[in-house]
Amino acid sequence: MFGQIVRAFRLKDQRKNSQKVMPPLAEIQSPPPPPHPCVNIWKLQQTRVARNNISPYLPLAKAALNGDWEKARKFFEQEPNAVRAIVTGASETTLMVAARSVQRSHFIKKLVDVMTPADLAMVDYSGSTALHMAARTGNKHAAKLLVNKNPRLPNIPDNDDLVPLHIAVLCCKKKMVLYLLGVTKEDEKSRPFEDERGRTLLSALIASGFYGVPINKENMENRRNHRGDIEDAADSFMSVPLVKHLRGKKVIHHQALQFVKYLCKEIAQFDYSDAVKILRGPLHMAASIGVHEIVEEILESFPSAVYLTNMEKQTIFHIAIKNRRENVFNIIYQFPGLSHIFFKTPDISMNTGLHLAGLLGDHQRQCLRTCAVGPALQMQRELQWFQEVEKLSVIMDKQQLNDNGKTPVELFNETHLELMEEGEQWMKGTSSSCTIVAALVVTIVFAGAITVPGGNKQDTGLPFFSTRKAFIIFAISDALALFSSTSSLLLLLSIQSSHYAEQDFLSALPRRLICGLVTLFLSILFMMIAFASTLQIVFGDTTYWILVPVIGLACVPVTLFASLQFPRLIDMIKCTYGSGNFCKQSDRPLF
Repeated sequence: MFGQIVRAFRLKDQRKNSQKVMPPLAEIQSPPPPPHPCVNIWKLQQTRVARNNISPYLPLAKAALNGDWEKARKFFEQEPNAVRAIVTGASETTLMVAARSVQRSHFIKKLVDVMTPADLAMVDYSGSTALHMAARTGNKHAAKLLVNKNPRLPNIPDNDDLVPLHIAVLCCKKKMVLYLLGVTKEDEKSRPFEDERGRTLLSALIASGFYGVPINKENMENRRNHRGDIEDAADSFMSVPLVKHLRGKKVIHHQALQFVKYLCKEIAQFDYSDAVKILRGPLHMAASIGVHEIVEEILESFPSAVYLTNMEKQTIFHIAIKNRRENVFNIIYQFPGLSHIFFKTPDISMNTGLHLAGLLGDHQRQCLRTCAVGPALQMQRELQWFQEVEKLSVIMDKQQLNDNGKTPVELFNETHLELMEEGEQWMKGTSSSCTIVAALVVTIVFAGAITVPGGNKQDTGLPFFSTRKAFIIFAISDALALFSSTSSLLLLLSIQSSHYAEQDFLSALPRRLICGLVTLFLSILFMMIAFASTLQIVFGDTTYWILVPVIGLACVPVTLFASLQFPRLIDMIKCTYGSGNFCKQSDRPLF
């Protein structure tokens, strides 16, 4: 499919001089193109005229909506010319109304039999034919009936210069797309795969995720020398955010990357200046939104692209740091010994890579919200970014001044002051909430340890049920709940009394919060086990109809706490104790 599209492109200069040509449809009783550029006024005028003449045909429109062929047949017997009459205010014919639904195929078949090929090519106020309607609804059966009667229908564009194939792609009707690709011809008049129509079709195919259609490699190779084909196809790189959306769909993602790889391979054979002109924009856009697959494919096919800069004199690594894109930044590890070259080169504002790591503006804050929950964890992520870039920079970069006379450290301290204050308030608020819960658990389990279930013997002071297994489970779980809740309480109180220095957000505060949440979760879990054991002791083994639902309800608090806090806890553990977000993600050499 993409081979058919790519090989149909022409040079951009030819595209500028091309003229749109409508197919000669002398038989069509449709209004001529508007002489004035105000198309909307023309459409309203035509609609107004149509509405004045549609009253006698309202029964026919209703018959088409209901799929009532008998009623429509009787109408046509009385007035044969009604098959091409306008029946709605949108200048639609009976066939167009019926083609809007996939459930009127029988009606359409009967109607097509009594119409001429020219009748099928009539258009409404927007220039759409009945095949446009069928493509919009995915009515493949109706489309086959129409095309079999008039093979020129797939090449008739509407007022927006879209043929039915465009409509099917934009409406995500894959079966219709596959059918229309086989019947849409590359004629010299409509040119559905060339110029602006070809670019629109290619972008729509990428947007709809239709990568599962086989690519005709032979046809693509036959057009290898047509540079304009690849240049126009490369324009679709501007939809690289859609590739990011497809990551979860492995098959579609693989097919999209195969298409990208083909384009990169072809562009790499151009002259250096032409290749740079084509690849610069897609490369920097992919780096800014974090689509590292496209960045890697471009760098592998055209290694010199790593030195390309944008209008701010920033390389892809400056852009990755600025937009906090770890997956693109990690490509630096595939350039051994060259990291200092990229980071020490200042941009137009004399900011080095370390300056950009220390810069925190509105854009960086927005990027942080997508990868870290809470201001404290965002501050931790910022410190990790600064330390990682600092580790890969030379010593002189740490003293480099930008246009505002700031070193990277000074810029970091100045721009992160507000985030530190927000992180402090977030840490205190979170720890305070958890402290209240931990204190309640301590109170409950301590009271349970003193007043054991069943009471004590008067002569020895030992519990009456000390020999039962349920009592042993109660005693152990109650003790563990007391120890874990007390530990959680102390850890959370230490967060309240912390100095909240800059480096505390890197590991000290997150570790205390992690340990506090883990011990709090364990204390709640052990407390519920102690509660269930107490019920077993009190009610015995004969009242399972009471024990089972009550113990099941006792699991609700544990499950609720885990579902609400575990996602945040897992993120904190990964960032604090894990290998981090910065590592070599591929062994493929790029330079």
